[in-house]
Amino acid sequence: ISTHRIITYCKKEGEKKSTKSLSLTQLLKDIVSNYDNIIAKRNEYDYKKHDTEIFYKMMSFASEEEFINGITDFRSSGRFFRWYEKCWDYIQYFQDYPQNRFVNANLNDSYMKLSIALDELKSLTCQICSAYNTQYWNYEEPEREYTKEQLKEIWMSQEYRKREIPYPDNDTPENIRKYYDANNKDERDIIEYSNNVLKAYRAFRDSVKRELVI
Repeated sequence: ISTHRIITYCKKEGEKKSTKSLSLTQLLKDIVSNYDNIIAKRNEYDYKKHDTEIFYKMMSFASEEEFINGITDFRSSGRFFRWYEKCWDYIQYFQDYPQNRFVNANLNDSYMKLSIALDELKSLTCQICSAYNTQYWNYEEPEREYTKEQLKEIWMSQEYRKREIPYPDNDTPENIRKYYDANNKDERDIIEYSNNVLKAYRAFRDSVKRELVI
């Protein structure tokens, strides 16, 4: 600093009267007085960088489009593939490891609502869905290593579908009404729980965009 410092400057070129002295004193005072703010700004940047990396890690199993498409496909058709379930599991249980928590509390709260919505959706699938056409399923072979693409191909062959409630043999008005009520309830539940996941994901994604600007 002592060797390379500039100690004067001219407001107007060539006019000595306009020469003013420069001092590092005021600059250093400003730095000291604003030290806490400077550190806070620096830490804020580090927190955002940390949380950005956590978000990308969370979405590393499947893209945003794949995740949303899996939910909307189930909502409209009542079917899903094992690979979709793997995606849902990965996101739902992502923060079981503390290292995967965000620094930003708002992001953790928003994520938790998404995790709960996924848990409720998967509980529904356990109640009303079953394996379909298992004779066409592919399976992993023990002790064989697979690439991510190969595993996806295997899991996409494993399909689950909404149960088919048999039409009553005794087709009394009451039994027929129960039959249609049960079918309608399954369809309503699929739509409701799927929409809950999509709503929770959009809210989480909005929080990420607002807090991390990504």
